[in-house]
Amino acid sequence: MAHGVFINYRGADSQMWATLIYLALSARFGESGVFLDSTSLGPGDDFEEILFDQLRASSLVLALIGPRWLTATGESGQRLIDAPADWVRRELAEAFARDIRVVPVLTDDARLPAAELLPPDLVPLTRRQFVRLRRRHALDDLAELTRKLARLDTGLTRADRTASYPGRHGSRAGPCRRSARLDGVAGAFQGADDR
Repeated sequence: MAHGVFINYRGADSQMWATLIYLALSARFGESGVFLDSTSLGPGDDFEEILFDQLRASSLVLALIGPRWLTATGESGQRLIDAPADWVRRELAEAFARDIRVVPVLTDDARLPAAELLPPDLVPLTRRQFVRLRRRHALDDLAELTRKLARLDTGLTRADRTASYPGRHGSRAGPCRRSARLDGVAGAFQGADDR
């Protein structure tokens, strides 16, 4: 049975959030339970083959949607999401075609796009319940996201390294303490708000 989390994101829009999510989830479930292209691919890998193999083997796809997710454009001025070759679009369309659970993750003030603003193969995104991540509450929101994902995927639950992932004010008992890397990156991310 498929299990694991695939992180779908637009680099120009939500690279930092993708990294924070990867750090939080891999700290709890192990690196093998989470796929993020910039971290999980190695030199010389056939990225297209591995991307789709990992996507098809996952039970959950996190669709990170930031303020520029819908409006980001390429060199021609066309919206990236409208291009059939756009990686964000291809990955999500594949997930919907294979009936893989897609969880929209709205970052900061982003909104779930309206159906009329999306290509037809991404319209199912508008009917999915979303999760929100906020800069000023990054650690708490990430902790809540990991708890929700653990409930959705029994394979992740079996790989869970700690019975309760600590939030900012929670205890840090158990073999998998939230890493200093996550605290440091999230702290800098929170401090960058309103600059």
